[in-house]
Amino acid sequence: DVQARNKLNIGRKERSWEGDLTGDPNENLYRRLLAGGISWVDTDDNQSTFSWHARAGRSLTTERIDRMIYGEYLYTTLTTYATRDANGNEIPRREQNNRAVSGNYNWTWRQLDSVILPTKGLTTIIQLAGGYAISNEKDNGPFSRLYTRNTLYWPLGKSWYSQMRLEFAEVFAKESVGIPDTLLFRAGGDDSVRGYGYRDLHTISIDGVPAGGSKLVTTSLEIARPVSEKYSSIWWAAFVDAGNVANQWSEFNFALGYGVGMRWRSPVGPLRIDVAYGQQVKKARLHFSVGIAF
Repeated sequence: DVQARNKLNIGRKERSWEGDLTGDPNENLYRRLLAGGISWVDTDDNQSTFSWHARAGRSLTTERIDRMIYGEYLYTTLTTYATRDANGNEIPRREQNNRAVSGNYNWTWRQLDSVILPTKGLTTIIQLAGGYAISNEKDNGPFSRLYTRNTLYWPLGKSWYSQMRLEFAEVFAKESVGIPDTLLFRAGGDDSVRGYGYRDLHTISIDGVPAGGSKLVTTSLEIARPVSEKYSSIWWAAFVDAGNVANQWSEFNFALGYGVGMRWRSPVGPLRIDVAYGQQVKKARLHFSVGIAF
């Protein structure tokens, strides 16, 4: 009467495990849910984040709509290793421990001509949370969190196709409250702003170390078409991405990335290879990814 799911991710910057146990669906198709996860994330800025979480609630999974309603306990340790700032002053090693207890509602809606290889339709993800944060360095206090990601696939005629994405998120809390780093936002990478490394777009704390931001916006516009009628599963693409994070909207500044790429629309999902130029860092970067990021 119980199903188990485990997901293991081993990458250069991120190692994580997520698992859950779900019961059989009731008359309304909802399942009981117990879930947990643990992760280690490294950055190029002498930082690492260790976190784990435990969840209990219920979930609904259908072809078009997914829902999760759950309570969560989250523990995060953000470690900044000894380094020096731009003036040569030494910044000692520090550990910031944050915890949060929250109630969460996640909703995903899909209206696509194909879930594996979409060319027309819309996906929407909305995540809402509210809870209480506890920190060893900052104040304790309540917070709320909003995240949404919307992707539109639309044919343009004569074998041309477009893909547009808008991602928006914000954490609402007093500036002095210590929000866990995994609830804050960073941008950059294959499914965010190409031309920048994974999580390379971030804020800088008052003591000069990288930190997640409480506000996030990313956008993307891509056009693509098959290279020929004979090789209809191989597409070329051109794209423009923009986005960033900040702690105040008055400080927000879009980082721009643009480039070209190739797509192989394989039977298990699209394989993407992109070359993108990050205008803020003034250099090109190679991106490789497989599958659709809802």
